[in-house]
Amino acid sequence: MSLTTSARNQWETLVLTTSEHDVLADAGGASAPDPYTEPAAFRRYATDVWAQLNDSTRERVQALRLGISPRPELYIANLPAVPSLPPTPTDGRWVKTTSGHHSELLMVAFASELGCPISYADQRSGAVFHDIYPTRANAAAVSSQSHLVGLGFHSEMFFHPTPPDFLVLHCLRPDPGGAALTGVSDMASVELSLSRADMNVLSAPSFALDLARLHGSYTYLGRPIAEADPRPCVPVVGRDRIRFEPALTTPTSGTAQRALVSAERVAEREVAFGALGDGAMLLVDNRRAVHSRTSFPARYDGTDRWLRRMMVAAVDTPPADGIVRFSDLDLMRPWEACGAAFAEVPYGRAEVLA
Repeated sequence: MSLTTSARNQWETLVLTTSEHDVLADAGGASAPDPYTEPAAFRRYATDVWAQLNDSTRERVQALRLGISPRPELYIANLPAVPSLPPTPTDGRWVKTTSGHHSELLMVAFASELGCPISYADQRSGAVFHDIYPTRANAAAVSSQSHLVGLGFHSEMFFHPTPPDFLVLHCLRPDPGGAALTGVSDMASVELSLSRADMNVLSAPSFALDLARLHGSYTYLGRPIAEADPRPCVPVVGRDRIRFEPALTTPTSGTAQRALVSAERVAEREVAFGALGDGAMLLVDNRRAVHSRTSFPARYDGTDRWLRRMMVAAVDTPPADGIVRFSDLDLMRPWEACGAAFAEVPYGRAEVLA
């Protein structure tokens, strides 16, 4: 296990005991329900495993859920590595890539304290577990499958009316060169460093979502979203969460543009960088953090960095099948139901609009 952090800030870290490591290793190798065909039974099994861990471990994750942890992330070390891991895939098409359910158990066990896994219809055809690794096709794209370019600060699914509350990243195989760093910035610290004027602008619905430029199949009136369509205009800083993605947001004024640039610069200054170690897991509170990823080299030879991602909703009562599902590809209807303001805002930076 290795953890590299910036000198200014460090990830909040939890190192499991040897006995906790062994409990999880034994549970991962035992016969259990299939998470893909029996998700509710699998969640119950994972929850029972979670209850066997130390009170102090469960309390640390509970603090993250309640939003009272010192930082908005928790790095879990000394987890058992996935046994018999195959080579890292190189094809971007989704297939079941591991033979057992060891990784899925670890993710759902820790997530059971946070809420329930989410399925978004547009994300990997509704899959709950998303494998993330570099591909040649998306090497330079703004994509989780890129590696030649970094991914700027963003909150996960910022454009969706109901984004995840938490993000779970499980490292199946670390970057062999250690160059792939994940950054997390605490938005509470960012907000404290901004002027009152900037915060007032960021808290107003002055930011149009670039829905027509999303990678996906979201629709409006039964057809793909077009740049001529009206757009939801939302605040970056909301009452109970943030929606941050400067690369896919159009500020509606020069003042809004300057405030967004200021927030991004402060996030860069406040970042805590880390490299996920073999078998380690990173839990991120998507309500109060933004995250990023540096560029890194890829070999496409089966040894590249391989993460597994899961998004979590902070619900108290799980649905019957244990998964919170969002099946509607029409983003406009739920935004309208939320009371979002709509405007016909040209795509582009605010300097063009001012």
